[in-house]
Amino acid sequence: FTASGWGNLVKQANEVLQDYHKKFPARSGMPKSELGSRLKLGKYSPAVWEKLSQQGVVGEEGLAVRLASFQVQLSRVQQDKIDAFLKSLVQNPYSPPTELIPEPDLLNLLISQQRVIKVSDNVVFSVSAYNEMVGKITAHIKSKGKVTLAEVRDLFSTSRRYAQALLEHLDEKKVTRRVGDERVLY
Repeated sequence: FTASGWGNLVKQANEVLQDYHKKFPARSGMPKSELGSRLKLGKYSPAVWEKLSQQGVVGEEGLAVRLASFQVQLSRVQQDKIDAFLKSLVQNPYSPPTELIPEPDLLNLLISQQRVIKVSDNVVFSVSAYNEMVGKITAHIKSKGKVTLAEVRDLFSTSRRYAQALLEHLDEKKVTRRVGDERVLY
């Protein structure tokens, strides 16, 4: 880039991200691929993100990029929804209520903050409950050689629905593998 070309790129990135943050204040940032496409960066995107980050123009959040000065600002209503949802996860760690799952932007914020784990479209666990469940399931399989859906359900005094969602998630993550009606470690 020439000095003026770089200056124009920085200005464009600022404008695009400011607009994005105004439209989506609950999102931690704009997907890098979307910003790269809007700025027509092509294969140079990684180098541009690195340089913009070094210069303090942007901050990177995994696959997202944001203005360095941007912080998520939640409305009182949004914060209340998050608080109620997190409280429900503490009260029912193995059977979290599905009706309190917040809208996608707020849920994705909690996921990016590593406060919750989404195991299916309508089953979300707190990170602590998820880690505890995975630990107990893997320990059970190590001692018994296998685990069934019914055993997982009973292990956590939960319903079949939650146990099945968790086991299918663990299969996808290659923690467990289904063999007939049982799960073994991958």
